[in-house]
Amino acid sequence: MDPSFFAITLGQNNNGDPVLSGYLITILNNASELVILAIGMTLVTSASGGQDISVGATIAIAGSVMLRVLCGDQVRPETMQAPIIVAFLAGCVVAMLFGAFNDTLVAYFKIQPMVATLIMFTAGRSIAAWINNNTLPIVNDPVFAYFQHRST
Repeated sequence: MDPSFFAITLGQNNNGDPVLSGYLITILNNASELVILAIGMTLVTSASGGQDISVGATIAIAGSVMLRVLCGDQVRPETMQAPIIVAFLAGCVVAMLFGAFNDTLVAYFKIQPMVATLIMFTAGRSIAAWINNNTLPIVNDPVFAYFQHRST
């Protein structure tokens, strides 16, 4: 009902960089993660004939591993303890291992995908919290802040 819903303007972010803004841009920004997950879920459904409900938990575990690698044993380090690429690769490897666990349950033990991934769905977020000792590590390194602000 509001004609300004489709309006897109060119504004500036906090750093003074030009950015597009408007309702549609906000919807695209907020939905991009969901779209990536939906594409993965679609591929799993078409390949196996079942649903993988552990995607969010696997992402939480991979993110926790990345933070653990970047922060080391500190909760709020001033500098990163490892390069970002190392943390990214560690997160990818851990996500692949948990995916392989689910795949093993489905492919070799012939468990329905929904039931097999329910294990990770239930335990995954607890595993992610355990990896970081139930804390939320914060990386204060300016290099990490650069990548964090560029992705949002």
